[in-house]
Amino acid sequence: MSKEEREQHLRRLKDIFQSNFALGEANGTKKNKESAVSQWKYFMEVLLNWTAMIPRQHICRLTPSEKQERDMLLLMFAAALSEKGHIPGARGHETAKATLDVISAVDVWHIEREGLPLRSEDFKRKISRFVKGRDRLKPHTPRLREGYSHLHLVAMNRLCKSYPPDRRWFTGKKNFKGVNGRFDAAFVSTIVALRAAAFSNLMRLGELTGIDDTERQRFNPHDRPTVASIDIHRREDGSVTHLTMAPTLYKTRGSVFSDVPLSFVMTEHDNNACRLILDMMEKNPLKPGQDPKLTPLFRFPASAGKLVDKVIDPTLLIRIDREAIDAIDKEDPSIFQAYSPAAKFCGHSYRIGGAVALMLANAPRHILMSAGRWSSEAYLLYLRIGAKKNLSHWQAAMYNTMASDQIVCKRRAIAYTPSEEHDR
Repeated sequence: MSKEEREQHLRRLKDIFQSNFALGEANGTKKNKESAVSQWKYFMEVLLNWTAMIPRQHICRLTPSEKQERDMLLLMFAAALSEKGHIPGARGHETAKATLDVISAVDVWHIEREGLPLRSEDFKRKISRFVKGRDRLKPHTPRLREGYSHLHLVAMNRLCKSYPPDRRWFTGKKNFKGVNGRFDAAFVSTIVALRAAAFSNLMRLGELTGIDDTERQRFNPHDRPTVASIDIHRREDGSVTHLTMAPTLYKTRGSVFSDVPLSFVMTEHDNNACRLILDMMEKNPLKPGQDPKLTPLFRFPASAGKLVDKVIDPTLLIRIDREAIDAIDKEDPSIFQAYSPAAKFCGHSYRIGGAVALMLANAPRHILMSAGRWSSEAYLLYLRIGAKKNLSHWQAAMYNTMASDQIVCKRRAIAYTPSEEHDR
């Protein structure tokens, strides 16, 4: 074979390889686009009970409110893609590039059929902040975390308050760090106050207890609330109006939320956080000589043996919560029939459940973001409902995060009304 024939043969092989590569890439792109569009249709038509082709008001342009609506829908779609179980085929916690590829494919499909894009000019900044927030919220284990509901808190607190004072934390030989304390009045008042404080202010248990985690460097024990962190606000007649607590600085240090105190308003509800914290401070008071600036607010009482005056460990409360849910479910399976089993809940469940409860109570988007101390739309990752296959709650969750009145008012989802035993 001559040199010219050899070069001609190599060029022919190169052309064949290039054409095969282009064909395979086109087929792969087409397959990925069809998969992305099918996921978008399921999200819009099944979960939100709306049309996948979003209508427009004008022929050749979108109003600012329409752009905001479409951006929010895409961010909700990204949140649904970020976790298994919401959309068939979604693996959960996709990378930033994978999320953007799916959204780009849906945007191209929408332009081809509707004529106008889904994404606004500002969407790139929004999705970048969302992905960064999502990476920070990504669980350290593949186990799906569920959120508590008002029903869980009411039932668990009622059960703990019904225990006799000499009842031990665990039955049999089980203990916590060599201690098996009692459910006396001081301990019960502490755990019910801790539950209410975490749920009402959308906090993880570790934020309120500050247990040091050297492996993940998450909670700083110096940032946890102490007795001195509480300020009691009263009327002229001496009655309490609300409590304020110095903000915990986990994930808020350096942000606008680092100077905003947590607030607990007094109501007549039995599970009101303000009322329960005051009751806890009365039943588990400071001992003579204790420094309120160094004494943890949520601490073990004298019945905890060698753990006395140490901060409540979140892992202990998680074990107590799970055993309480199992005991309630065993006595009456209908109470938690619509919710996940006890093993799905953890210390993060209070923050997730608090966000979902606010959203189901029709809280506006800016209220939800400020209550949970979010600076981006990453809060959408918390809008997960513990109820299985409850699409009406999913629709209410998503529609109540919309900033525009067009969708909220004209396409109203099923409203959520708390029962009498829920905080309003």
